[in-house]
Amino acid sequence: MFKYCLGILLSSLPFLSQACQITQSTIGNEYLVSEDCELPPYNSTNLDKVTPSTQYFVQYLFASSFQSYLNIKGEMQSKLDYPIAAQPYNYGYRMMIGPVSLENAQLALSELNRRGYRDALLKFYSKSKTSETISLSPSHESKSDENNDEESEQAETIVMPYMLPVFSIGGSTALLPIYDDTYQGKTTRYNKTYIGSFTFTQAQAVCRESNSKIASARDYNYMLSNMEFMMKYAVKSQFWLDPNRTVTRIQNQIATRNHAPSDYFNVICVTH
Repeated sequence: MFKYCLGILLSSLPFLSQACQITQSTIGNEYLVSEDCELPPYNSTNLDKVTPSTQYFVQYLFASSFQSYLNIKGEMQSKLDYPIAAQPYNYGYRMMIGPVSLENAQLALSELNRRGYRDALLKFYSKSKTSETISLSPSHESKSDENNDEESEQAETIVMPYMLPVFSIGGSTALLPIYDDTYQGKTTRYNKTYIGSFTFTQAQAVCRESNSKIASARDYNYMLSNMEFMMKYAVKSQFWLDPNRTVTRIQNQIATRNHAPSDYFNVICVTH
């Protein structure tokens, strides 16, 4: 059943859309990259194409058949704790690590080189700068007076952020919603990263749109206990946990705070 489902997903990729599609498989921490996605090499000649929302991949091998893909994929998943991706090409599949951050892509590249994949290549994908928007369900957040009707209507649509893979939790990936420096909405700026700030309803919509859900208390405890993650993304942040609570780290303690769902805070989404 596993092979049958994944086979359908892979074989149907080129026909999903004329535009590039990077889709998470329902089977695990795996991604399917459509054939028309252009993934140029990450080098000095292409740096002008890199944006804060750029996704990175490490291409390490070509599988000439679906069975070969399954064998290689299984072996790689047992060795490396990164998302994996496949892209149909020339009747076979390009085998890749990703999508991941640039830092993790460079670490994965070094690890692949160490394991004998000397031809592994760091590549990237940058989305079109055209903003995608998502519509929210009617908000249950209270308004103080009738003059806020126009603001309420505007809040029904928000710009979809780029979902940056920042942490691996078992077979799932933690995604941090970020924007570039031209975004006019609410963000938390930290380490040159503009982390999206949302009401609880908006946070739910962002996670749902990326086929994920708001991180659980256990997920947050795991991530916020990691000092490297904290220093890179989370020192200034409170993250939505449920409609009335956020999670943050205060010194060495993971703590929750009570808030109204109409307040603005960051969020981390975790893939199903």
